Order: sequence, then C-alpha cells, then structure tokens
Amino acid sequence: MSTPSPTSPIDLARLSADLVGSYDDLPHPGGIQLVLGDAGTGKSEMLRHVRASLRSRGMRVGAQPAPSQAADVPPPDVDVLVIDDLDQLTDERLAVVTEIASRATPPIVAASRPIHRRAALRVALTALTRESPPITLGGLTVDEIETVLAEVGGDHGNRAREVAAMTNGNRQLVAAARHAFAAGADMRGAAAAVAACIRDRLASLSDLEVEALGILSLRVEVGPTEMAAALGIEPQHAADVIDSARCVGLCGDGPAFAADVRRQVLAAIGRTRMVEIEQQLTAALRPHGLVTDHLARQLSADGVVPSVQDRLDNACRLLTAGDAEAAGTVVDTLWHEVLPQPQRDRAVEIASTVATMTGQPHRAAKLYAWLDTTRTGDRPDEIVAAGGEPMRAIAEVAIGSPDRVLAFARGESEFDAPGLTTEVASMVATGLAQSLTEDSPAALHTLIRAAAAERSCGTGTLTAGRAVAVAALLAMHRGQLSRARAVLERSPAERLPPMHRPRHRVLMAWVHLLEGDVEGTAAHISHLTDQVRCVRDELAIAALRVAVARRRGDPAQLRAAWDAAANALGECEIDLFGLLFVGELWVAAAALGETEEIAPLLAQLRSILHGIGDAPQWSVATHWYGVHAAIAAESPSELIPHAQALAAAGRANRQAATLARAGRVWVHVLGGTVTPEDVEMAARGLDRYGYAWDGARLAGHAALQASDARVSAAMLQLARSLRTYRHGVAPGGDPTPDAVPASSAPGERATPGPAVTALSEREREVAVLLLSGITYRGIGEQLFISAKTVEHHVARIRRRIGAETRSEMLSMLRAMQLGRELTA
Repeated sequence: MSTPSPTSPIDLARLSADLVGSYDDLPHPGGIQLVLGDAGTGKSEMLRHVRASLRSRGMRVGAQPAPSQAADVPPPDVDVLVIDDLDQLTDERLAVVTEIASRATPPIVAASRPIHRRAALRVALTALTRESPPITLGGLTVDEIETVLAEVGGDHGNRAREVAAMTNGNRQLVAAARHAFAAGADMRGAAAAVAACIRDRLASLSDLEVEALGILSLRVEVGPTEMAAALGIEPQHAADVIDSARCVGLCGDGPAFAADVRRQVLAAIGRTRMVEIEQQLTAALRPHGLVTDHLARQLSADGVVPSVQDRLDNACRLLTAGDAEAAGTVVDTLWHEVLPQPQRDRAVEIASTVATMTGQPHRAAKLYAWLDTTRTGDRPDEIVAAGGEPMRAIAEVAIGSPDRVLAFARGESEFDAPGLTTEVASMVATGLAQSLTEDSPAALHTLIRAAAAERSCGTGTLTAGRAVAVAALLAMHRGQLSRARAVLERSPAERLPPMHRPRHRVLMAWVHLLEGDVEGTAAHISHLTDQVRCVRDELAIAALRVAVARRRGDPAQLRAAWDAAANALGECEIDLFGLLFVGELWVAAAALGETEEIAPLLAQLRSILHGIGDAPQWSVATHWYGVHAAIAAESPSELIPHAQALAAAGRANRQAATLARAGRVWVHVLGGTVTPEDVEMAARGLDRYGYAWDGARLAGHAALQASDARVSAAMLQLARSLRTYRHGVAPGGDPTPDAVPASSAPGERATPGPAVTALSEREREVAVLLLSGITYRGIGEQLFISAKTVEHHVARIRRRIGAETRSEMLSMLRAMQLGRELTA
C-alpha cells in the first residue's frame, strides 16, 4: 500500500462532513475510507465527528466487528462500521475487517497508524484502500497553528513559530500548548505543558519503543541492524520496534523538537541506560564510518566518552578537511592512554602530519622515532599499513637526516606492504633518495610517476605532502618550470582533499612567479590568503608577497610584505620542502638590513643542506639565493661560500655551472666590467633554468654600467626580451588573451580604443605599471630605464590621451581597461 503525502486540515469536522456525504445514498451506501496518521494527528477526533454526523442522519454505527463475527455474515443492525485504532486489533479481528472490506458491506471508515511490518494489518490496510486512497493526516503548519492560537489572543504570530518548533505540528501537542495559553501561561508554561504531554505519551509505550525513540531523536540514519545492536535484540524485532516507534508522533526533523523528546526519553529510562545504548550504537556505526561529527557532539553532550577509535576517526576527518590544529588537539587527548599498536600507529600518522603542516617538521620525525620505542613485536612491517615506514623516511630527510630514505634507493628497506598508498609513499622516498645521490632526471621521473599513481589513491591519503607537491618542488629547484606546471595541472586542486588544496595552489603561484608572471602571482596571492590555514603554507604565501614586492622594485611594498611575514617566520621551522621560500625571504632580509631576524631559519637551512650532503638538486637554487642575498647586503665575503659551492657543483651539474657563471658575470658587471657576450650568455642561461627575472635584471644592470651606448641599448633590448611575459603585452603591442576585457563576447578579442592604440608599446608598459601604484624609480628598475625617462613617458601619455591632471590621466587609463593587464 502506498501512502500519499500527509495533509493537515485544521477543520476536522468539515473534513468529516465531506467524508460522510458519500453515505447519503443509504440504504445502498458504498465506500470504504481509511484515515492514516501518527499518534496525535487527530484520527480519533475525526472519527468522533464521523460517528456524530452519521448518527445525526439516522444511521446505525458499529464500532468494530465482534470477535465471534463470522467473516461471511454482515454485522447485524449496523449501517456503517467506524473503527478507530485499527492497528490495535488482534489478527483475528483484522481478518474479519479485511473480509468485510473486500465485500464493501457494510461501508467502513477506519483509522490506523501507518505501521507496515505487521502482516495482518498490512493486508487489512491494502483491502481498505483498494477503492480509494487513504486520508493521511500530518502535522499542522505554522499558519494553521496561528489560527488555533488566535482563539486565545496575544501575539499569536510569533508564538505560532515557537509552538511549531516545540511540537513539530503534532495536533495533540499543539492543543496542550493552546490550553496552557488559555490558562494564562507564557511560552515557558506552554513548553512545560508540551513536555508533560510527551511524557504521557512515552508512558503509554513499551520500554523498547522508548529506547528506540531515544536513538531516533539523535537524527541519524539507523536501520534494523544498528538498532538491534544498540538495544540488544534481534534485527527482525528491531525492525518492528522502529516501525512502531516512528508512528507515535514523536519523530521529527526539527532540532528543537528532537531535543525536547530526547530530554523526556532520558528522564524516562535514565542517563545510565541511555549512555549504554549509545555506546552500543556507536560500536555498530563505527566500522562503517557512520559516526558523524553531528552524532559525536550529541553523544558527548549525553556523557558518552568517545572511544579511542572515534577520536582517531574524528581527528582524521578534521585533518582531511584542512583543520590541522583541531585534529592535533583531538590526538593530544590520546597520548596518556594505553593504545593498541594499530591505534598508536594511526595516532602517530595523524600527529606527524599535523606537525608538518603546522611548521614542526622535527616533531614529525620524532614521533616516528618514538613509535619505534613502543614496538613489542619483532615485525618491522608492523607500522601502520598506510605507509608509515616510508613516511618516516620522508619526515627524516625533510629535516636533513637522509639515512632511511637512502635505504629505499639501495633496496634495504624491509617494509613491503601491498597497498597503492604505501607504494606511492615508497616511490616518493625513492625519488628523494635519487635526488640526493644522482644528478640525472631519474629522481624527478620517479616523483612524477608517484604523482600519477597517487591520483588513483582517492581523497583519503593522510600525508602532509602529496607526491605531486614534492615533484613540483623538485622541478622548480631544477629550473624545469614547464614540468612543475604540468605535474600540478594533471592533479587539479579541486580533486584533492581540502587539506591539500591550498598547498597545491600556493605551489602553482610559485610557478607563475618563477615564469616571470609577477602580476599574475599577485592575483593568486589575493585569492589564496583566505584559503591557507596552516603555518607552513602561511610562510610560503608570505615569501610570495615578498618576492612580488622585490620584483616590482617598490621598497615600501617590500617593507610591508616583510613585516607581514613576521608571524610565519617566528612560528615555523623549515624543512627540505621550504628552502625555496626561505631563499626569497633571505634576499629580502638582506636588502632591508634584517638578516638577523632570519638567522634562525638560515641556521636550519644550513643544517638541512649539510645533512643531505649539499645535494645539488636541492642546494643549487638555495646557493643562488645566497649569492643574491650577499649582493643585496653589499657583502662580498658572504658571497664567496655560495659561489664556491656553485662552482664545485657545476663540475657535474649543468644548472649549477650556469648559475656559477652568471654569478661571476654579475660580480664583474657590478664592478663596472660589461662583456656583452658574457652577459647575454649568462642572462639566457638564467632564463633557461627558470630565472628569467634574474636574467633580465642582470642585463639591466649591464645596460646601466656599460659605457658604450650601443652596448647599453643591446643590453636593454636583452632585458626587455626576457621580461615581456609579465606585462601581459605581446611584442606587437596587442593585449594578450588574458588581458581581454571581460565584456568581450566569448571567443572575441577586444579592440583597443583610439586612445589606447595611440600609445606606444613602451608607454603602455609604463601605464600598466603606473596603475599598479609603482613609483617612477620602481618602474624604471623594472623596464631598465631611468626615472627621468619614466617621467617623460608619463608626460607623453598625458598629452596623447588629453588628460589635464595626473588623477584625470589615471582615471582615463583605468577606463581604457589597461589595468586589467595587472590581473592577467
């Protein structure tokens, strides 16, 4: 039997009259009508109206067939049977009702709760609805409750909403509130009256039904299996109990109503019994991952202490969602307990991941070391199956302790778990080992393969750094920006767990920066600021801001970016995967005279490089930053060790050789010696390894130092050729696709207005930078021209577009949409 959607007619007398109207054709009446509804929805009241109406028409009304009534004999002296509480009849009487309904003589009006599990009742309900659908009574709406309360006066509009929340629209409970208001009670008194009515209804139920209501009031999906486990009964019996409990009118989706019912259930069965039931329910739900945060909070409020496994699951959910600090807080409640080995492994895995994300890489490594001291078995592969041994190796190499990771490259690790997640972790460990011992691309290839395999691991991988992030970082260190971009793009951030998305986007912003797209990087930063939730990534964002300010040549902006990085600098240790970020901060600190502020991080940096044997694939980029920091600090003595390290690595590493040569040329240029061929070779070499901005800057310095005008012009042209990308302007002077105004139709290219096309390429470059707020000096440094020349360009721009004042000029340039190139 299908049950239509419930209705909530407030005037049951009118509804009853409409129903009785179908019996006006006596003595040959016809029709069978069923009224369905939970307890308290008005079924009995409706049937009282039906009886009264039928009797007022002279009809003889029977209540129910007698127990001895033969199924094939019509009840004597009865015109219409009106049967209330059909669900309370015995199976024998239900069989008689079914037979009478099948003959439709006499007519029947019956009311029942919509119980489906009882076979005899189900057959009777089917027979009663064969000719017409049932009338289904539901809860009253807020408007209907307002009508009910209007009879007792007062601000019934606001009261109606509150009464609806505390009663779930149940007619009997609404009536209790109405009577309380009629007696002069306030809202608190009405709530007490509703609570008393709920208690009375609970008192009419069996103990099992009350206990089942306690579980249903948690507002979680519970089936017969879980209910059976919670109540200690058989699943078939549990299904019957659920069926019955759902019909007592005390189940609702509203949180306020569910909470009121729950309070009365607790009072009825006692908190001790309720906690026992909830613990058994949790044990049944946990293996299927169904202990949600909502359920955990409710159980905790009832005094149910979450089990160790529940807390581990909760910490894992928090961490995967990106809330590392909250996950760490949960795990910290476990250390005083005696944990079984698998749970200890899991706790360390979570805590180590949290430590890395919150800028504590040494703690991450120490946690794995501590785990070794707790081993009681003799199996080296006892560690958590998600890849604890390779993860320990990765955690240790991150702080400059490579012994374990090197064991993977030598094949000495005894850990051999079969899972794909473990295989990915092992590949990352192997790739890192190769990056320390080889100069070939093998390490990057291994890490890229790990990133590809990782895409099949789903979103449940619990690690601070995904393989894709490690691969992208190594590619950036190697100067292979196209590889870094490709590996990041093949694993879109949207497909990653929330905990990994900010890191992924931060690394993509770094690729933009190293490619020379300074303004694009700035746009990325503005979008990323609110997404980053852990200190490790805050440091990377802070370094990006500093890098953008340094490349814009704006001292005030650089100072502001440096000051903004103070918190991240103070809270975060660095590891192998943060060398790039510290490098940018190092150069900025030197330029600002703040090297002492960064000294602790530099000490950690040197310790890591020493620990990994100054492996070129990681150290070369770091030493290049050291060269620039020495130049910025005007300290030749600080430059020497980095130059020597690059020269030594350059014997076997082409990237190091290129940077060593560029460093020597740079020193010569700053000393006034400009050899065009050497400068061009050095600048283009820098560009090849992802240092386009540095290459352009070297050429710009050479242009300023050259005494020959032709050499100076050639160097300026070289610098401009290396810096074209970041302005969003193609060599021909047209906007790049990214700079097309948003108002253009899809697939169309905006046509520059007359004033825009009147500007030369150089004037447009100046205009774009001017709109970004950069000073004349800063613009000159970026375009390798003097501040005076910038001033001349600005004057010509004003004349060309017909602006009378500087502010008018800026407004007109913005109106021309040149400023869109800033976010390209």
